[in-house]
Order: sequence, then structure tokens, then C-alpha cells
Amino acid sequence: MLSDGIDGTLSGLVQVDIIDNTNTSGNRTYKLNLSMPAQGDTFFLGGANIPLCAALGIEPSTYSTIIDNRAPPGTFTFTAANYSVSESASTATITVIRTNGSADTVTLKYMTLDLPSNPPAGAGLARSNVNYYATSGTLTFFPGITNQSFNVGIRRDGVVGPDLALLLVITNIVAQHPQNGTALGGTTNAYLTIVDGDFPQGHLNFAAASFTTNETAAVLRLPSPAPAAARDR
Repeated sequence: MLSDGIDGTLSGLVQVDIIDNTNTSGNRTYKLNLSMPAQGDTFFLGGANIPLCAALGIEPSTYSTIIDNRAPPGTFTFTAANYSVSESASTATITVIRTNGSADTVTLKYMTLDLPSNPPAGAGLARSNVNYYATSGTLTFFPGITNQSFNVGIRRDGVVGPDLALLLVITNIVAQHPQNGTALGGTTNAYLTIVDGDFPQGHLNFAAASFTTNETAAVLRLPSPAPAAARDR
């Protein structure tokens, strides 16, 4: 029971017992209500009891949420180990996905970095604000959200050259309620390869890094896309 201060108590404590069940059922919300304040004095006017002390305030109700400690916040990862974008495109859209749970609010940092060495096979080293615009920021995954994206601006240099690669990084993956489980990272580093668009004859590549066919198939037909520069024109 809460008091209005008549007996010297200026505040009170409402205690709600929480049951730690064994079910993975997600977060649960319940409502708390204050009602029928009682006072020690009584004043009747025209047969009606007129309260002289405590009365309900403007917020007599509130909500409380029980965080499910068996629902993990998830694993956060790039959707590919190597993204590619045409040099003639203005932006590359990079997607980060969340798997193995989505029960908490999680934030993570993303950034682009120049590779110091060892780019992917066949590519050179992209340089920030020369071949692309350096970017960084924060992605927020609210409960139930399983993918978010960010953009990397691309610059066209007008010079024939090799494809150029830069590094994409996600880091500082933090759950709002870490006591309910640690937010983990999967593929947290990835390449973004900028395909040169200034070579008029174009570049010939397979459409994928690997192909699969059924053993009973008579032939394997591989798609033959147009060279990258030809597509840019």
C-alpha cells in the first residue's frame, strides 16, 4: 500500500514477484494500475465523500516488461565475403543480417577502410576519397529486425585500370541487455570490389564463384553476362 505522506511516508514500494520459467517465449509485458486511493479523513458534502488528501495523478497506469533471458540477441554478419559494384554506380548498398535470435535491441558500428595490402585476387587497392567515399556509422537492430543496410559512395576516376578493392568492417556489437546473452559477430570483415568501368572492351567473368548441377543432367549451361564495361555504357 502506498501513502500520500499523512503518516510521514513520502513514497512507497510496489513489489512484483517475477517467475523465471524455462520457456523461450520472448519478452512479456504487463500493466500496473493505481486505483481507489484511501485517506484517513472523511468529508461529506451533499452525501458525497470529498477526498481531502491523496487522489490519482495524471499517470495512474504504467507498463512493465519482463525480458526473456532465454531469447538470444542474435549473430550479426555481412551477407557476402566479397561484394562488387560497377565504377559507374553512384553507391554500393551493403546489407548486414541478424540470425540465431532477434530478441533484443542491438547496435553495431560499421566503417570502410583502405586495404594496406593483399587485396582479392585480380584486384588493386582502392583509396578513400579517390575511388570511393569513406563512410562510417551505427546500425540499430530493434527487437525482431533482422537486416539493415548502409551505403558506400563510389567515385569514377575516368582512368583505365584494374578493379579496386576496399575493406568493410562491422564492430562494437552491443546488446541493450547483455545479461540475456552476448550479441555475436559472424563475418565481420568483407571486401567491396569496384569494377573498372573505363575499359571499353569490358571484363569477362563467370557469373558466380561456383556452380551446382544435378548428376543426371546431360549438360551444364553457364550464364554468359556481358562484360562489365559494356553493361556500363
